[in-house]
Parts: sequence; structure tokens; C-alpha cells
Amino acid sequence: MVQKMWQKVNNDGVSMIGTPLRGAVCMVVNRDRQVLLMLRDDKPNIAYPAHFCLPGGAVEKGEYLASAAVREVGEEFGPRLEALITPALQHFTTRANPDNGALDSVFIAHVDVGADDVEFGDEGQGFGFYSFEDIQALKVVPYVKTLLDAVLGYNVPQMVKASPLGAITAIDNFDVSAYS
Repeated sequence: MVQKMWQKVNNDGVSMIGTPLRGAVCMVVNRDRQVLLMLRDDKPNIAYPAHFCLPGGAVEKGEYLASAAVREVGEEFGPRLEALITPALQHFTTRANPDNGALDSVFIAHVDVGADDVEFGDEGQGFGFYSFEDIQALKVVPYVKTLLDAVLGYNVPQMVKASPLGAITAIDNFDVSAYS
């Protein structure tokens, strides 16, 4: 079933279509076809310490899926980046997160940004923009690696190279399980 990017989650934490807890993840791709990743804190009490991840988190009660993705980017990387990604946000896929059982909506925003547009928040150890090739050598959260591999499998770098900014087509119903 295709999940709409502006689907609202009702007040008991269950989506209006009866699915479990929801999450939202955003892949920010910059003008150099690099993906924004955050290096998680190196604390033993968190999942995947010192691993790279995409911005994302839980959808709050009553919040729209796309709004949650945008909010998470703002919380982790500042209001300037939040404002820049909002008009470029497109839905990529929805899938179950094997780490927490949440049903995650994954969004892509291809925007003309650089490190100067990022105001790093208080989560994590740092951040960076990484090429798809460089990401292969990083210590990345396995679930995030699966999502990135799904994008690579769909030739997004070539789509971005051949397209104007913001022209990535939304890819609904894409099954990333073939890449896990």
C-alpha cells in the first residue's frame, strides 16, 4: 500500500491505517550528489554507537509523516537546512525498521546545500556530506545501509546527475528487501 507523504498519525501513536508506531527518515542529497550523514554518539547505552546514520526519528502523535522528516532534519541540522529541504521533499519508500519495529517513511530531498547550511545540533559527534562511493567504507547503521543501497540500486546518482535540482521522482512501492 502506498503511504502518502502528508498522512497524519492519530493521537494514540498508531497510524490512521492501523499500522504500528511510525518513523520518518530523510536522505538529504546535495549539489555534489553527496548524502548528509550524522555520526552517532559513542555511548554504550544507545543502538549503534559511533555509526553513521540519516536524520530521522519517531513521528509524534498528530504529526504528518513528511512534517516529521522535516522536523527531524531541523532538530539535528538546524532551521536553515529544514527550510531548504521542505519544498524538495519527496517520498521514496515505506518499510519496517528491523531495529525497532517502526514503520518508517523514507524521504529524499535533493537541494543545493553545503556544510555552511548546517547548524549541527546536540545529538551525535559530527556530520558530513559523503559520496555514495565513500559511504561504502563508513561504519553505517545496517538499516540505513540497506536504505542507501536501495537508492544506489535505483541509480539515483545517475538520476541526479542528469536532472535539475529537486527533480528526483518519488519512488513509491519500491521494495528494498531485495537489497537487504
